[in-house]
Amino acid sequence: MNLAIGAYAGSSYINPAPGLSPETSETFELGYRTGNQSFFLDSVVFLSRSQDYIDHVPCAASDACPGVRERIYRNIGRADTHGLELNARLRGDVGQIDAGLTWLRRRQTYEGIDSYSSGVPDLMGHVSMTFERSLLNRPAQYVLTGRFESSSRELTATRSGTSLKTNPGHVVYDAEINWSPRAGVDVVLVAANLADRTYHSATQNLAAPGRHLRLRLNLSF
Repeated sequence: MNLAIGAYAGSSYINPAPGLSPETSETFELGYRTGNQSFFLDSVVFLSRSQDYIDHVPCAASDACPGVRERIYRNIGRADTHGLELNARLRGDVGQIDAGLTWLRRRQTYEGIDSYSSGVPDLMGHVSMTFERSLLNRPAQYVLTGRFESSSRELTATRSGTSLKTNPGHVVYDAEINWSPRAGVDVVLVAANLADRTYHSATQNLAAPGRHLRLRLNLSF
C-alpha cells in the first residue's frame, strides 16, 4: 500500500513511493517460565533490530508532490528496541491476581535524528484481581483491572529542524462482570475508564473513550 496507495494523516496527504524497500527486522528472545497451581511467572528479555523503516516525511522539491504541505513515504532509517516483559499470576482460595509489566527502550535513527525519544513509553502494564462468586445461583466472575502507561516523548523531523512532543502517562481503572445464566451462555458487562480519565495511548492519535459501559453476549453451540 505504501508503494501505490496514498493516505490522509490529519490534514496532510501522504503520497505513495514506488521505490520503497521493504522493512526488515531481526528479533532475539530469551525467556524463563515457572509455576504451579497457585503461582505462575513468565519472563522474556527481547532485542529487535529493524532496518529500512518506513515513515512519512515532508515532500522535497524533487518529489514533485501536488501540494506544498503534502508528505511522502520514505525508507528513513532504523530502529533498535530492547526490553523486558513480565507476566505473573497468584491464585488463592478467594480469587487470583494477574499482573503484567513491559519495560521497553527504542532508539530511532533517521533524517539526522538519533534518539530514544521514539514516542513509545518506557513502562506499561496492568494489574487485575478476579473473584468468583455466584449470581442468582449461577457462576460469575468479578474482575477489577488497572492499566497504565508512563509518559513518553517523540522527537520528529520537520521542515525547520526537529519537534519534540510529550504524551503524559495515565492510569485507567475498569470493572467487569462475567456471568453464565445457563450452559453455553455468557453475559459480560464492562464498566471502563471508571475515573473518566481523558487520555490517549502513546501509539494512538485519537482520544480513548471516557467512562462507558460495554455489554457482550457469547453463545456456544
